[in-house]
Amino acid sequence: MPQDGPDPDSPPSSGFFRLFHIPDWSFNATNYTYDRPSFFPVDFADYMDRVQNIELLLDGQPTGYAAFMSMPDNGQTNWGMGIYFDRIPSGTHQIQLVSTLHLNDEGDEDAVFLVLSNLTRSIVVANEVAFTGWEDTIWNNTNYTFRAQTKTNNTDWSIDIYDAWDYFVNGASGHTSNGQIECTWDLTDYWSYTHDSLENDPFFYALITFTDSARMTTTRYTPLFLMAYPDQGDWLISFQDPFYGVGTSGRDDMLGAMTGIRGWVMYRDLWADYSPTAYGTNGYTQADRDGDWFTVKTILQRPECRNYYYYGHGNSNIIGGDLDAYGTNGAVTGCQNLPHSNAHLTASTVKSEITHNLSIGVHQYRFVWLDGCNTALGGWPDAFGVGKRTNDLSYYRNITNNPSHFRSSAFVGWATKPGGDGWGNVRDYFNYRNEWSMHWSYYWQTKSLVQALTDAISTSNWPPGRGGQLWDGLRAYGYNILRMNEYNQKADWPGP
Repeated sequence: MPQDGPDPDSPPSSGFFRLFHIPDWSFNATNYTYDRPSFFPVDFADYMDRVQNIELLLDGQPTGYAAFMSMPDNGQTNWGMGIYFDRIPSGTHQIQLVSTLHLNDEGDEDAVFLVLSNLTRSIVVANEVAFTGWEDTIWNNTNYTFRAQTKTNNTDWSIDIYDAWDYFVNGASGHTSNGQIECTWDLTDYWSYTHDSLENDPFFYALITFTDSARMTTTRYTPLFLMAYPDQGDWLISFQDPFYGVGTSGRDDMLGAMTGIRGWVMYRDLWADYSPTAYGTNGYTQADRDGDWFTVKTILQRPECRNYYYYGHGNSNIIGGDLDAYGTNGAVTGCQNLPHSNAHLTASTVKSEITHNLSIGVHQYRFVWLDGCNTALGGWPDAFGVGKRTNDLSYYRNITNNPSHFRSSAFVGWATKPGGDGWGNVRDYFNYRNEWSMHWSYYWQTKSLVQALTDAISTSNWPPGRGGQLWDGLRAYGYNILRMNEYNQKADWPGP
């Protein structure tokens, strides 16, 4: 910004400006009436890689019925928002795009973000069939209720259900005189075999056929169901390696802690994938780093994976990164993300592609600890479906608070930068992680998550300031008195 001169009579001195293109729709969104899911391409100018979070506001509030996605067209890939208009009531609505830009290349607490929003647009939605009463969950593992509202009040209808391999499973039909359609499926096929196992049936999809307002026979996809919980939820342990230099005691301590956490998980007869991610340039290429993070995302998408521990660099919107960042004194200050890198995950990616993916089904996580700087401050708790609050068991059992019957879950993250000056030595630092997993696993019948995190202080001598220092920075959201394997089996919960 131009600065005033040294005295009132002097002309202003020159200054510098930085201009930002606000991500906006690539077309005039107000020119159409919308029916069924639609794709809205976004003009990101030349810095789409800088967009670390993007969400749609519907009538001024965030909506779960929109997802960041790509759409190929004539050999070109367009990026934008898929908006599921069939999940919202017909009528006039206001939409607005909110984009968070990562302005610098720092991946830790020094990351700088800028939030931009485009102009609010008024649009008209007129669905031939809407699913505003749709439930994403299989309520009690024994039946599922379909709910829809057709624009035509008086119509015959039919529903055909298919499995993940496109085989017909079962169906139903009927007539409505008020446009409301409701029927219950008992999870059996037309041969009376039950399909209630995630291991055998990862998901289902259904088609609904009806007469539309133009008196034409119309078939539409219904929304997908929430992925049923597996017989037992798996774990993923991932970390950046080498976070400390190869051959150093710090790396040995880190590897000992990571294998210790996995060992204590498997001590309870649980499966835990172990996935170190390439970090730095010493022996690793960009393809190595990108490939390892693609593997992490792939494991997180597996329907069986419901628990995740991560160690490494992070901030309020990103975990991961490419290589160390250095200060003027030559000391490591954090990490940086290289241009066009995919060696990281964002909260937006996790939400739109894993936990709230409206294209393949909603995938609930039971426990997550993102053990990196400031991971409790931004969008991570919501991305994993926990939120920035604590709840007792009655909250999850209450159908008003929890109409989808989501099982109790917990998220752990930091509201500060753990480690460095004042946080003790590296050996105690990693010994704390191993001790936490031991306390939580060995005393799995009685010790809660918060109790295990607290008790590990005395057996690891970390942090040096003890409990006050730990809980000044650590956050445990959701059902934070969760026991190690509690509600981690399908049969543990009267819902999904």
